Amino acid sequence: MVQPLYDITAEPGVTERIALVGDAATVARPHTSAGAVKALQDGLALESALRGADTPAAALREYDAVRTARGRALVGLGRRLGRALVESPQEWAAMDGAGLAAVWERADAAGLFGGEPV
Repeated sequence: MVQPLYDITAEPGVTERIALVGDAATVARPHTSAGAVKALQDGLALESALRGADTPAAALREYDAVRTARGRALVGLGRRLGRALVESPQEWAAMDGAGLAAVWERADAAGLFGGEPV
C-alpha cells in the first residue's frame, strides 16, 4: 500500500479579515503527531493576538507572524522525521544508545512540540 503524504504552509495565512488556522494553515506529515496540539496552539495564539491588538487586522498580522514561522518549523520537522523513519530507515536492532541519540538529533534538532520549541 502506498499513501501519499503532503506538507504545506499557506502563505500568507491571513488577510485583513480572514485567518487560516489548524490544518487550513499548515499541514505537517503525520510523523510529527502534532495536529491537535498545533490546532490548540493556533487557537491560543489567535486569542492572544485579538486581545492584545488595537484592530482585528493588526491582530491577524501578529497571529500570522508567529504561527507561520511555527508552521514552517513543524513542516521541516516532519520532513526530517520522514527521512529518518521512512526514506532512510535505520538498523534499529543493531543500534546502541549513542547511535539512537545521533539519529534523533539529526531528525529533531529543533526540539519542537506542535511547532513550538520545548
